[in-house]
Amino acid sequence: MTPATPATLDAWKSEWVAHLDAEFEAAKTYRPEKPDWLEGRWKGLRTERGTAVTDTGVTRDTLARVGAALTSRPEGFRVHATVQRFLDARRKVLDDGAGVDWSTAEALALGSLGPPATRRLRGGASALAIATKSSVAIWPSLP
Repeated sequence: MTPATPATLDAWKSEWVAHLDAEFEAAKTYRPEKPDWLEGRWKGLRTERGTAVTDTGVTRDTLARVGAALTSRPEGFRVHATVQRFLDARRKVLDDGAGVDWSTAEALALGSLGPPATRRLRGGASALAIATKSSVAIWPSLP
């Protein structure tokens, strides 16, 4: 294989930018004809009850209770000012019911699983695993 020269690299870069520009323009007028996520490996997926669609919703009361727990802290628990601003902003979004971001939705979903899930999600390893997608507040005990 011959080494790439500056001229070759410039040509590759120009080709790639032209390709990206063409794809960007094509995306402006793209209209899917049907949901393609239901094709391929997922086509025909069924459960014992027939379809794979199941009602997984929870009540607004449950979401309100979980949201209150997500944005509160135990009595005497010291919170960094930046974390408190985050909790206050999340509380406002939950109170308004608009602008819920992905991380808040995931936190609500996890919290709505209730006590059966909490029995499976105990301990530091669980907190570490969940912390990759959610927030975990830890108050280290200092002597």
